[in-house]
Amino acid sequence: MIDFQFKHQNKYSKLFATRFLIGGFDHLKFGIFVLVILLFSLSLEYINYLNFTKFNKNRIEVLVENQYLKTKNNKKYFIFKFLTKNNFKFYSSSRNKLKNLKGHWLKIDVLIPKDFNFYNYLKGTYLITFNYEQISHKPTLRYQLSEKLKQIHFNQKIAELYSALFLATPIGKDLRKDLVKLGIVHLVVLSGFHVGFIIFLIFMLFKFICFPFYKRFFPYRNMYRDLFLISTIIITSYLIFINSPPSFFRAVLMFILGFVFFDRNMILSPFQSLTIVLILILSIAPRMFFNIGFWFSISGVFFIFFYLEFIKKGFILFNFWVLFAMMPIIHYFFPYFYFLQLFSPIWNILFLIFYPFSFFLHLIGMGDFLDRILIYFLNLGNNTILTQEFQISTPLTVLIIYLLIFFLFIFLKKKSSYN
Repeated sequence: MIDFQFKHQNKYSKLFATRFLIGGFDHLKFGIFVLVILLFSLSLEYINYLNFTKFNKNRIEVLVENQYLKTKNNKKYFIFKFLTKNNFKFYSSSRNKLKNLKGHWLKIDVLIPKDFNFYNYLKGTYLITFNYEQISHKPTLRYQLSEKLKQIHFNQKIAELYSALFLATPIGKDLRKDLVKLGIVHLVVLSGFHVGFIIFLIFMLFKFICFPFYKRFFPYRNMYRDLFLISTIIITSYLIFINSPPSFFRAVLMFILGFVFFDRNMILSPFQSLTIVLILILSIAPRMFFNIGFWFSISGVFFIFFYLEFIKKGFILFNFWVLFAMMPIIHYFFPYFYFLQLFSPIWNILFLIFYPFSFFLHLIGMGDFLDRILIYFLNLGNNTILTQEFQISTPLTVLIIYLLIFFLFIFLKKKSSYN
């Protein structure tokens, strides 16, 4: 009966479906709704900003999100990335010899410069800090799990790689350089694929457990709706646990939005859903506007939807399409190119197997099974002529024209489909 309900709903859903945002009045209501959320979010941020800048020197509690050693002019010092309880992220440095404080809560003194304004508070900046006082004896659970991964993987890079994949922790400079050369930084950053895999895993596990109970005791309920709800609760909890990475936040919100519209039998085109998610995220979390990773995530999904909507020429071409479509945007911010990056579509395909398989290996206590292969793979960036570095920069004018061409194409295609 459950399967019949689901198939019946799918079969006739389009026939009785309603569209979202029909006409100018619906758009006006949605615009007012978003504006109210944005004003509320900005008001909260501004109150936090006023409290933060009340004095020239402020003693605050911060979480150490990242800590690494840097050398300049033969002098070594630590770079810190701090996060306050109000989600204000900023950087600082110290020349003192400090132990690894990553994942710990500290009390620190912060100097507030005279030119520090609300824009700097939203964007994040560098601030002078001193008088570090550790207030937590253990790091947060997320970083405790990261330390356990280091005990499983004796190679530092491999441990960092898995920690980033499963816990969204920062990666070191050396590993990032290897990933850039291979063109797979996007695979390590938690995003839509990771959300899809986690949702699929949760869905299949609970379906296997719950199906007999629903069939026997709750045949009148839609099991799939309940499973979507359970998946939403779990994936949202995981999002909060890993401190809401921008691309993962975007993917989770798109999943929730898709579930809500599916449950309400409402039609929403891919580009509509992306636009609505973009607007909602920026209204809920205005800081995202200044996050490059967030815009990379939005751009990647845009080109994926473009391919699925207008090209539709197979899975292999799809991976090459996303690579080349994203290049002008990436090279506007990061003007580095390696020929080895052209193989990234192949790594994308292999990652579809690697990610769930590596997750399973860690569950059964064989997490280090692939370490030697991964070390060899990461070293490809150091042992081949394909890693010669080239400087390719996209001018702003070219980037704007490039994006306008895509938007114009979509507009004309949609207009012709209505006529």
